[in-house]
Amino acid sequence: MAPTGSGNNNNILWTFNTIHIAYVSVTYIDRHFAVAFEDELVEEWELVDSKSQIHFVTYNLDVECPRITHGWMDIRRDYHISGDRHVQFRYTGNNHFEITVFPGTCTEFSMQRSKHINQVVLSGPKSVVVCKLLISDSPRSTKIGKGWKEFCSEHQLKEGDRVLFEVDHADADEFIIVFVNKFLCDE
Repeated sequence: MAPTGSGNNNNILWTFNTIHIAYVSVTYIDRHFAVAFEDELVEEWELVDSKSQIHFVTYNLDVECPRITHGWMDIRRDYHISGDRHVQFRYTGNNHFEITVFPGTCTEFSMQRSKHINQVVLSGPKSVVVCKLLISDSPRSTKIGKGWKEFCSEHQLKEGDRVLFEVDHADADEFIIVFVNKFLCDE
């Protein structure tokens, strides 16, 4: 998610993390990384794991919805991976990455909620909508209220579609970028 200095980290130019969702044949790539290296990246990437095993994957060359489109399921099969997994990518240049697939499945993360935020701004590919944020202590929940229906309608979302919410600084901002991936919504 953030660039790292290239001098102190074995020439690592950028590090980002992703969650590979079980039973989805693609892996999402950090958009900030995709934009920063847009002129350098090609379709074929070389991934090297901690055991120096080399894997080749295909990148879709799309900075709007960057993802690995082929080869990831082979890695899941080779490592007997099931469930959602946290994966770290360390870019060293020339379409070469060091990867770490962390053991264990991903679980929900609970964090302190800020009660002073009563609205969020959802920025999607088709529109920007201000939505009311509903925070409850009993039962403990946070929901998107007024405005969510409008956002879903404008983006043609239906029950079962998956969307990715990207928040740069959870405590600092109420602006949320929402990625609506066409291949999931078209099914």
